[in-house]
Amino acid sequence: MAVSGFLWIMPGFNFLAAVGSIASMTIVINRLGINRALILSIGGILISLFIGVVVAVITSDVSYAITNPIFYLVIGVAPGMLMGLSSRKLVSPIRAIINGMIPLLLLIFALAISIRFLVGFQAIIDGMEGYFLTEIQKNPALLSAIAQAYNLEPNSPEILTKISGLIVDFFRILPGIMTVAFMGLVVVSYWFAGAISGKLNLVFNPLRPFYLWKASDWWLYPTILGLALVIFVKENLYFYLGINLMIVTGHVYAVAGLSLIEAWLKRFSIPLVFRIILYILILLTNFLGLVFIACLGLIDTKINFKREILEEDDVNLE
Repeated sequence: MAVSGFLWIMPGFNFLAAVGSIASMTIVINRLGINRALILSIGGILISLFIGVVVAVITSDVSYAITNPIFYLVIGVAPGMLMGLSSRKLVSPIRAIINGMIPLLLLIFALAISIRFLVGFQAIIDGMEGYFLTEIQKNPALLSAIAQAYNLEPNSPEILTKISGLIVDFFRILPGIMTVAFMGLVVVSYWFAGAISGKLNLVFNPLRPFYLWKASDWWLYPTILGLALVIFVKENLYFYLGINLMIVTGHVYAVAGLSLIEAWLKRFSIPLVFRIILYILILLTNFLGLVFIACLGLIDTKINFKREILEEDDVNLE
């Protein structure tokens, strides 16, 4: 857990740091209880605090000394704490994952409130515009690429308008993107904790094999609500609420669709190397390809294709 405090601030390693911290916290609480887990987590928290202070001194922004350990505690410690407590009670994996998502959803809500009432949405947009304008001025190739994408001249003032619109749209869908990212983080961390627990002979309720994953029926309700808001409501707040709901449920159904594909590949004993190649090709497909996979996952919630694909013992695996 202490090592994750070092990795926390390093670009590209944040996800690994969070997974390592959450999974280790889950395992330690499962094995030793919450008191010892809290003691072990102090090292990572102190290191994240130290790094935050160093960054604050370098950038002359004291907020880093405060926010860095807070984010580490909320993202890297709290989910593992809740999932560890859940695993000790042998609750279902989905219940444990939902419990692990609670502090992350509260974080998203807190960030949205702070942006709305404390920092100001327009202040963030202005800051991002200034940053991108500086980067564009440093990089003529980037300016040419943006101008070409919008069929504009490189010196056209409309480029800044286009960039501003993209920044605004990005922040409006950021809650959905963050929710999907945090869901992936918690699921991977729980899977990793289950894999290690199996090696250590710990009592742990692991996730089912990926080819048996299936979206719950209740995901249909936020999907319908999001689709209705996008189609019938034109006000920005509710329209983008619908977009964010669709981002979250769309990714859930896409994972369920990939699970269905994995079940087909397992049924015909396709070698692992070919599966990896296929998944890479799927990730490289355009938006319509991902929508098609999500539709497969949605349909599978009502028509259980896996009962036709797999053996009965596999389908009934608990």
